Amino acid sequence: EAEGCLLSLERRYASLYGAADSFLSAGGSTLCIQTMLALLGPDAALCCDRNLHTSAMNAMGLLGQRPFFLGMRRDEIGLPLPPAPQDVGRMLTRHPEIRAVYLTSPNYYGYLADIRGIDEAAHAHGALLLVDNAHGAHLPFVEGVSHPLAVGADICCDSLHKLLPALTGAALLHLSG
Repeated sequence: EAEGCLLSLERRYASLYGAADSFLSAGGSTLCIQTMLALLGPDAALCCDRNLHTSAMNAMGLLGQRPFFLGMRRDEIGLPLPPAPQDVGRMLTRHPEIRAVYLTSPNYYGYLADIRGIDEAAHAHGALLLVDNAHGAHLPFVEGVSHPLAVGADICCDSLHKLLPALTGAALLHLSG
C-alpha cells in the first residue's frame, strides 16, 4: 500500500520490467518468494525444480503446500541445469492437481531456464509460472537475454541488491497482470 515517492518508484519499476505491478521489498527475495507462494494459498500443489532457495521450502512447509520435484539434469561437469519444458509438461500431465510451476532462473550456477517453453507447458495445463529471478534483476539490460516477465512468467521476484546498485535486502515482486 505504498504512496507518494514509493508508489511512484514501484510504478517506474513496473514500467521498466514490463510488469502490471511491481512491489518493493526490504526483506529481499525471501519475502517476495514467501508472498508468491502465499498467493497460491494453503494446500496448493506445485511442480518444482530441485534447485531452489531454502525460503521457498520453508514457505511451502508452513503453508502446507505439496511440492512435486522434477528430476535433476546436469551439465558435462555435474552442475545442475534448469528443468526442460518437456519434463515440466510430463509432471503436469501426471499430476493435474498442480496449480503452479516454481523455479529458480538463473539458477545458482548462472544457467537460465527456457522460461518461454516452460511457460507454454504450464499454461497448457492451466498452471501459473512463478520464477525466483533473484540473480537476474539485470536481465532487462543485457542484450539478447530476456527477463522472465518478458517471456511469460506470471509472478517473478528480483533481488536488486545482488547485481544492481541497491542496499541490502532491496528486492522487487512483479505481477504480470
